[in-house]
Amino acid sequence: MKNKAFTLVEMIAVVIILALLLLIAVPAIGAILANFRQVYYKNLEKELETASINYINTHRAKRPKDGDKKVICINELEKEKMIDKVLSYRHKKCDIKGDNDKKSYVLIEKKDNKYTYKICLYCDDDSYSSKCISSDLPNNVDPNELCK
Repeated sequence: MKNKAFTLVEMIAVVIILALLLLIAVPAIGAILANFRQVYYKNLEKELETASINYINTHRAKRPKDGDKKVICINELEKEKMIDKVLSYRHKKCDIKGDNDKKSYVLIEKKDNKYTYKICLYCDDDSYSSKCISSDLPNNVDPNELCK
């Protein structure tokens, strides 16, 4: 009678092959997820820029003059229904009201009749932040009072 069971050597070989596949797959999947996270936030920043353009076109009095800068708080964009709630990659609400030392806003600058938009977005629960510094803000804006 033939024995149809696996031998111990065959079982060890299968376990080793599965372990090698996991060693290859886990870092690759981690890299894919990290890349997806970055793409998510870049798309969110583009969406915020588009909302800011619409906001400035709707509220012409809030446009900066040539050589000037203006700040639009993201909660203002939400309040004006220019954008839905800003959620992090993990679908939690980003801190957009400036309750901590990091602020989320859009900085609009006008130079030579061209507008530039710099998105400053902080999502603490996901440790995401765009590279914004308070020295970029207009002189008449107090960083501590911004977006309350």
